[in-house]
Amino acid sequence: MKYKIFSNNFFVILLISSIVFCSCNKEERTSFLVSGQIECKVHTPGSTVGGRIIDVFVKEGDLVKKDTTLIQFDCAQQEAMYQSALAGVKRAESLVEKLKKGATEEELRQAENAMKTAEAQYRLLLTGAREEDKQSAKATLESAKSAFEIAKQDYERAERLFNEGAISKKEWEQTKILFEKAKAEYRVAEERHKQLQKGARDEEIEAAKANWERSVAMFDEIKRGPRVEDIRSAESALESARAELSRAETVLKECTVKSPIDGIVESVSVRKGDIVPPGPCIRIVNPDDLEMVIYVPAYILGHISIGQTLNFYTDAHKNETFSGKIIYIASEGEFTPRNLQTQEERIQQVFAVKLSLNSHGGKLRAGMTATVKVR
Repeated sequence: MKYKIFSNNFFVILLISSIVFCSCNKEERTSFLVSGQIECKVHTPGSTVGGRIIDVFVKEGDLVKKDTTLIQFDCAQQEAMYQSALAGVKRAESLVEKLKKGATEEELRQAENAMKTAEAQYRLLLTGAREEDKQSAKATLESAKSAFEIAKQDYERAERLFNEGAISKKEWEQTKILFEKAKAEYRVAEERHKQLQKGARDEEIEAAKANWERSVAMFDEIKRGPRVEDIRSAESALESARAELSRAETVLKECTVKSPIDGIVESVSVRKGDIVPPGPCIRIVNPDDLEMVIYVPAYILGHISIGQTLNFYTDAHKNETFSGKIIYIASEGEFTPRNLQTQEERIQQVFAVKLSLNSHGGKLRAGMTATVKVR
């Protein structure tokens, strides 16, 4: 019975970062041993968007290089958002460039011509058509009517001959096309003649006036050139468009899960076709990138510092000394479990200390218990 109790206590003390002091006098302790367990750094890449998985490129045990594609999500929606944002940036860039350059000579000439045409149309409606315009429209109408009647007769004759089998379908279709054209020209001429005879309505005159005023304002704006406020506004819109593109690009990249390190695939928790929420979906470890956490009392903190190298040995290699570098010292202490410590140790606070180490050619593995010596 005594042997069983002793064995259990020894096993617990070995697993829970116990501290073995080299001197019985606490004030004179300058060297001590601390136990800890070697662990492998685990990386859990995943996606922040989730969705349907269209392919899984690795399986458990595969060796992967950094940036290797592991999982591909369906990204049709994200791709569309990215392309839309990209088009928005191009439009904004084009507008800024155009405003800074100002209008070209051709654009200025087109605006001036549009202004003159709008003015002429307005004045024509305002004063009414000239007598010579009315006569010209009447002559055009008579000519169009005559052409229409001839084309109609030709079409009716061709239709009769086609039904009798005297002419081909192609000949009949050509006659029909000429008839439809003459009919349309006759209607246009008739409408123009009626409009010139009765004159423009008040609402048509007002609409023409408004169109002329708009064309004048547009010509003046183009001639004056862009305002500083317009350029600044366009530049601000460009910045917003670029920010939106950056967000869309980030979301699109989340559809492809890549390995953050060179390592071994430890587990894959998804399959092709799965619809998964955002989060990690694969575990990767680097067996050569190890770490170990030990716990030391407060009065030992003065003997250690970040960057310091500590020596240790393992149960599997007791006659060989290895080394690790301190990369983290906890800023807050914690109490060890009461049922695992002596009465003296239960009232002590301990601080976590993390060491970074490599496998030393595969001699060190995750799960091994090591004893660290601190001087």
